[in-house]
Amino acid sequence: MNIITTFSKPLPRLGIAFAAALMWNNSALSGANQPGPIATSPLFLQTSVEPNIFFILDDSGSMEWENMVSGFNNGLPVYNGWGGNHYLFPTTNNGLDQWYEDNDCFGIGCYPYTTEDDGDNPGEGAWRSRTHDYNALYYNPEVQYKPWSGSDNSGDPLFDYITDATRAPVDPLDPGGDTFDLTSQVEYRGYSNGWYNADMFPAKHYIWTDTDGDGIVDADDAKQLIQIKAINEPFTHTDGDRDDCADPASCSYTEEIQNFANWFTYYRKRKYVAMAAMGDVVDATSSARMGLQAYNDGLIENATTMSDNNNKVDLLDQLYSLEIPCGPPGCRGTPARQALVSVGDLFQGNNSPILASGSGGMCQQNFSVIIGDGFWNGATPGGAPGNADGDLDTEFDSDTAGLDGAGDKVGYGDNFSNTLADIAMTYYEDDLKPLIDDEVLTTPTDDAEHQHLVTYTVAFGVNGNLDPFDSLTPGDATDTDPTDAAFAWADPTDTQDADRIDDMWHAAYNGRGEFLEAQNPQQLEEALTNAFASISDRTAVAAAVSFDSTSLTSDNTLYQAKFKSQSWGGLLVATSIDIDVNGVPSLGAKKWSAHSLLVDRVEAGTPRNVITFNGSKGIAFEFPANHTALTGDDLSSAQVNDLLVNAPAGDEQGFGERLVDYILGFDSNEVDAGGSDEFRTREDDSGDRNILGDIIHSSPAHVGAPTANYPDDIAGGANLYSSFKAAQADRTGMVYVGSNDGGLHAFNENSGEEHLFYLPQAVFSSAPEFGLHEYADPNYGHTYYIDMTPTIADIYAGGWKTYLVGGLRGGGKGLYVLDVTSPLALSEAALSAKAASIVKGEFTHNDLGFTFSQPKIGLLNNGEWAAIFGNGYNAEAGDGTAKLFLLYLDGGADGVIGTAADDYEIIETYSGGITGADCSDVSSNCNGLATPTVLDLNGDGKIDRVYAGDLLGQMWSFDLSSTSTASWQGGTYKLITATDGGGSPQPITVAPAVIRHPTEKLFTTSPNLLVFFGTGQYLSDADKTSADTQTFYGVWDNGAGNRLRSDLVAQTITQDTHASGRTIRTISNNVVSYSIKYGWYIDLPISKERVVVDPVALGDLVFFNSLIPSDALCDFGGSGWLMGISSLDGGPPPLNAVDINNDNMFDDADQHDGENVGGVEVDGLPTAPVFGLGPGGVSRWVIDSEDNLTIDSVQPEASTPSSRTSWTTIDL
Repeated sequence: MNIITTFSKPLPRLGIAFAAALMWNNSALSGANQPGPIATSPLFLQTSVEPNIFFILDDSGSMEWENMVSGFNNGLPVYNGWGGNHYLFPTTNNGLDQWYEDNDCFGIGCYPYTTEDDGDNPGEGAWRSRTHDYNALYYNPEVQYKPWSGSDNSGDPLFDYITDATRAPVDPLDPGGDTFDLTSQVEYRGYSNGWYNADMFPAKHYIWTDTDGDGIVDADDAKQLIQIKAINEPFTHTDGDRDDCADPASCSYTEEIQNFANWFTYYRKRKYVAMAAMGDVVDATSSARMGLQAYNDGLIENATTMSDNNNKVDLLDQLYSLEIPCGPPGCRGTPARQALVSVGDLFQGNNSPILASGSGGMCQQNFSVIIGDGFWNGATPGGAPGNADGDLDTEFDSDTAGLDGAGDKVGYGDNFSNTLADIAMTYYEDDLKPLIDDEVLTTPTDDAEHQHLVTYTVAFGVNGNLDPFDSLTPGDATDTDPTDAAFAWADPTDTQDADRIDDMWHAAYNGRGEFLEAQNPQQLEEALTNAFASISDRTAVAAAVSFDSTSLTSDNTLYQAKFKSQSWGGLLVATSIDIDVNGVPSLGAKKWSAHSLLVDRVEAGTPRNVITFNGSKGIAFEFPANHTALTGDDLSSAQVNDLLVNAPAGDEQGFGERLVDYILGFDSNEVDAGGSDEFRTREDDSGDRNILGDIIHSSPAHVGAPTANYPDDIAGGANLYSSFKAAQADRTGMVYVGSNDGGLHAFNENSGEEHLFYLPQAVFSSAPEFGLHEYADPNYGHTYYIDMTPTIADIYAGGWKTYLVGGLRGGGKGLYVLDVTSPLALSEAALSAKAASIVKGEFTHNDLGFTFSQPKIGLLNNGEWAAIFGNGYNAEAGDGTAKLFLLYLDGGADGVIGTAADDYEIIETYSGGITGADCSDVSSNCNGLATPTVLDLNGDGKIDRVYAGDLLGQMWSFDLSSTSTASWQGGTYKLITATDGGGSPQPITVAPAVIRHPTEKLFTTSPNLLVFFGTGQYLSDADKTSADTQTFYGVWDNGAGNRLRSDLVAQTITQDTHASGRTIRTISNNVVSYSIKYGWYIDLPISKERVVVDPVALGDLVFFNSLIPSDALCDFGGSGWLMGISSLDGGPPPLNAVDINNDNMFDDADQHDGENVGGVEVDGLPTAPVFGLGPGGVSRWVIDSEDNLTIDSVQPEASTPSSRTSWTTIDL
């Protein structure tokens, strides 16, 4: 058979190597139209079972109070000898001109005795309750106070901004009821060694100065009174976070008094702050079931899905309407233990929020979040569990000394009974629904598969005696780590209130959740957000495994890229490949793990080679010395703007420098790292740091010594390719891979050390959910950056060089070009100069969408070396048609690639257009071209023909054989439109495989090529459930084009069980007569089955893998088929292609009912087939979504060796 030369790395004759292949070429869009926004995280990780999240809210009397001072009993300060000052304002408007302390608040202290000049009680320091540095609840001028979150079913907000500070509502739920005038002087009647009257201005606060430098707000410290009056404007701010002000650093009177009025109405009480924080979390959630329990009032709302806005509005209404009465004969207590028992019993009972088995209850996760401002009290609940965490009755607890059954310190148990921690343990270790199958997926910290309750606790404004965050006694594990031999839980049943706060931590520890502290309103909102983010992370981990994204081999090494969805960290592992005496390949020892080496490098302070492109040249990636006066050697203004999106006003320079450090891998300013806490934590539940970003769709690409099969004189003259090969024969091998931390990484093939980290200009963006500012955001979900496999080839551009061209896939709309001829040293001293020589440019265009088309590199017949690629998807800035781009790699007159109109060519298909709002509109007719296949038909090393498919089901043929560029457009035609049996177009999102037709060779029917491709897509949310019939095609290109389904012969698939027990497929053997037909097709028989990874033609066979997204509620991923069929007619393979029965032989026993098997089922979603050649013959390697590497040997044609290895599955 005459094999055509394709422009990819050749298959070596000896050893084992993988041909380059994408793992997931999920490149395109559902049906014939665009699907809407492209998914920003892997579809195969997503499940449809929402977790239950139950909030347990403290509704004790203390939640009504308006003081929260750290270190005081119940957070209350004591002024003038009274038992604690609870309020700052009267609880109602008494209708008089005076505020009465005693009559309004039942004798418990309405507000501290503070007058206008603080002269009523010198030395008491009552002014401190009106500075947020002392009273964490009080108005903080650096914070913007907004109404409580939520919208009704019409989209209107549930609550309004307080625009009239003369009538600020006392109760947010009763805006027409009692109000206060915050703008006018009021008479104040109080008691201090006798009754007195005084005047006070309500809208005021104090700025504290730490006079003695002790970090404590002392009564006699210096202070500045700020009264919010028109005569005092402007009101200056240091942080500059007030986006309610035209100038965030300097607010007008109108802006400031409205902010104070919003604080007064919505935030002045402890309960108001808790409601605001919970409301924000609920309002932002659409993929969970949420419910509400109060300490005293019991069940408020059972868990319902927040995807229904009616449920969300109901829950928010119940939350905001929660009453906390406090008056004669006293205030309600804090029965937190009873509340958790009630919730646990609810989960076990008939009205349990746990879904039925058929709705996903077997794998549903369940969480409780306890929020309280004080220690628990009250009687022991009925049915209390005793010492549940210390009775060692399950594998999930311990004995009273904290030891498990093996004698290891796990730290759950203690000597005390009926504590909050005991209750949390009970509902964690008990099977809440014993009649439902146990399929709850586990995490590193939660290994229970049965239905159970995970407990989170949030302590608001209170502290215990222990040190859960290692901040009080740093480095002392005896009060921080429950697994330390000397650690012991205190007795929460004693009279020490702080021990009961520690019991909240113990409850979260036993319940495998998290304990969170909050000392002010902003920290409470952050704590709840972090708790929910952790729950979301755990859910994502429950829907995922450590997934192998792709592999290739070089010099007997397998490079595997993986990712972890909890921390969105990446892993790149090199593993040796062993070959036994019979030529059977297997995985050997691990050589290195790049992600671990990178962490070690950063922690050791070793500099990294990090570069970028500023629009004119390559530069070292550093934050400019002066971001307001940029030079040509600095980042561009657009890049700086991206880095400063979240910068506080006045701290832009420092913030930018810290963010650059974060991108370089330093963790000092990550949340909970003890620094500024500005950036996302890159650490998972197991404590592993993940500096390397997740690697999902980018295959590692290996570059060693040059190996291309070019004609030696292809560059002309004395510029022989053989001379270049000889000069570079000992070049250090590198592994290049794109990751979703914003950059392309280069790792040494031998050591695994990183040599280069390149951040394309194209990944910088100030838009929401894009750009590097998003990567560092503590609320980061997931964003793609460089998610495409790079293409690397030797070219001649003023000399022989090795160029790397990369797209971004879902990460952006551009390509980058690097000269990787000479790898950088580990630490490059002259990095800026090197960057200018490495970066050859970047390319973008209005007609270029998200670059899902992997570039191919080669020499064109006009004498130009070029990158060839389709225009990708969602190019709404252009005309919406599919186009082929040819980007010249010599850089043109200015030496920078893609900057001039003559630096590239566009070949039009004129197919598609924008008929909707834009290309991301599902009603649009936007088209886009997928990855091309490029061919040299005459062996001269130049590209003669290109094939590429589009979203409208059309396979295009581009004739580039002429030396005249002007003639290329005229050589373009549509080979076929792929449609299902009903005539609906089938999207093509893969690069086709192409061979010469083995029987049709007439000049009049040239080019006489067989083109193989499958249809389908797996990119948008709609694709998860799309059940459109998809097809695999083999089409003869005889130069005519415009073929239809009716021009082809149909083959059919039959599924059965082989004698060995394996599920297999056989293929019909209908005759294809090329005198009247133009190829064949096979409809894929299973609902949702599709082909979204590239096929491979080898010998007499064409191999392709299909995937089938799972229908099961509790499954991620799905299943698929590894197919191998006749390339000539689409029928059964002419030889037994796979050793079905694992007997190390290819014989009749591998057949099924006398027929050769055409496909075998795999449990996970299979990647593209990758082939290697070893002493035992050709082997096919496929990694699937369940972490299994499948290695099988194939017989692509009769001339290949007949002795093969059996089907081998290796658990990775």
